[in-house]
Amino acid sequence: MQKYSESFWALENAVQNLLRKYKDLKSENAELLRKNEQLTQKLNEEWAKNQELIYINKNLKIASALEGNPEHKKLMKLKINQLIKEVDLCMAEINKNSM
Repeated sequence: MQKYSESFWALENAVQNLLRKYKDLKSENAELLRKNEQLTQKLNEEWAKNQELIYINKNLKIASALEGNPEHKKLMKLKINQLIKEVDLCMAEINKNSM
C-alpha cells in the first residue's frame, strides 16, 4: 500500500511541476505577444516615416533639377517625359471616347 502512496505523491508532484511550468510559459508567451505587438506598431510607424522621407527626397530632387542642378537634370527629363506620356494617353482616351 505504501508503494502506491509513494507513486501517487510522485505523480502529484510531477503534475504540480507541469502546471507551474505551464503557467510560467503561459505568462512568458503573453509577455512575448505584448512585446511583438509593440515592435510591430513601432515598425509600422518607422515604415510610414521612411515613406514620407522618400517622398520628400524625391520632391527635393525635382526642385533641385528645376533650379538647374546638373546632377538631377536627368531625373527632371525623365519626369517630364513621364508627364508627356500621361498627357498623350489622356488625349488618346478622350479622342477614343469622342468618336
